Amino acid sequence: MSDTGPTAACEHGRPFISGVRLEVRVDEAVIDRRIFEMYACGNSLQRIAKQLNAEGVVSPQPQKGRISRSWCPSSVRTIPRNERYRGHVIWGKTVKVRAKSGKRIYKRTAPGKCVARELPEQRIVSEELWASVQVYGEIGRKGGMQGRSVSSPYLFSGLPKCSECGANISIVSGRWRGRSDVVYGCPQNTYRGDTIYKNNVRVFRQELVCRPGNTFT
Repeated sequence: MSDTGPTAACEHGRPFISGVRLEVRVDEAVIDRRIFEMYACGNSLQRIAKQLNAEGVVSPQPQKGRISRSWCPSSVRTIPRNERYRGHVIWGKTVKVRAKSGKRIYKRTAPGKCVARELPEQRIVSEELWASVQVYGEIGRKGGMQGRSVSSPYLFSGLPKCSECGANISIVSGRWRGRSDVVYGCPQNTYRGDTIYKNNVRVFRQELVCRPGNTFT
């Protein structure tokens, strides 16, 4: 039997790790619990993201290639979906396999083969609070905007660029009673707020339509 004591090392010379233990970070748990409470009170994902940014609340580390480290609706949405916050932990959701191309990829594990456990010591929100945010069905449908496909019927969606951050200008507000036209703007400002991105210019679609004698800039 190999030595797995505190001074043992693996084949690469690194300290041998026999296991890990996950613990709740109190400072981050407070933020997570607050997001649940704000959502349960009827705040949209977009409103929650803007509020957290305005208060300077530290967001999760962004994925590679993202513009900045700040809250947006998608980063807020992942929290009410995560069952770990109610102490329900699932291991083995994915497995690493080798594709036909030879590249190793992650593949979702077949139903029934995952390992699930209840860990009350990792619970952050009560079962009542968890249930209150799940009652709306799919998280993100209540408030916030759904992602738009590349086949948008609106001519200029994704073509203009924001002069401040370089993001693709898109429709940030649709038609509603009393307004018959959609509005374009910087999505970074719309979803993250003026605290993170200052460009709050909004333009009606009809103003972007090219007409004789006019140019689009």
